[in-house]
Amino acid sequence: MAIIQVSPPDKHGYCSLGISVDVTKAATEMARNIIAQINPQMPRTHGDSLIHVSKFSGITEVDTPIHEVIPSPPTDIELEIGKNVASIIDDRATLQMGIGSIPDATMASLMNHKDLGVHTEMFSDGLLPLIEKGVITGKYKRKTYRSYRVRISCRIKKTL
Repeated sequence: MAIIQVSPPDKHGYCSLGISVDVTKAATEMARNIIAQINPQMPRTHGDSLIHVSKFSGITEVDTPIHEVIPSPPTDIELEIGKNVASIIDDRATLQMGIGSIPDATMASLMNHKDLGVHTEMFSDGLLPLIEKGVITGKYKRKTYRSYRVRISCRIKKTL
């Protein structure tokens, strides 16, 4: 049995796994029974994240906020580590980033790099300014990693 949380269905009856595509997708493919919590606060996401309501053995409605991580400001040591790591990353490199203060400090130190790619399981909000500024383009990722795309399976949203 899988108990999952999904977005409300669209007009065709498809719900999105939203921010929980990572392991939830595999769970829905293996489970004999799926209980869905339909939450209007779950965002619809693109990609392989849709599931039809006909797959659910049971449905319940909830209206709860999505879990968010409250960041703490990086320490001077973490900022220094981030600068050191960024200094050894070449332009056109493909990054695998984690979550936490050191990856965020590293990403903040990459703002002058060019044409970076991303292929990672998790990332936090620190990656977004790099995408918005055009630092991350994916232009030089190997073809096996599909150029011009950012590949992730889990994003941690931070709130202040």
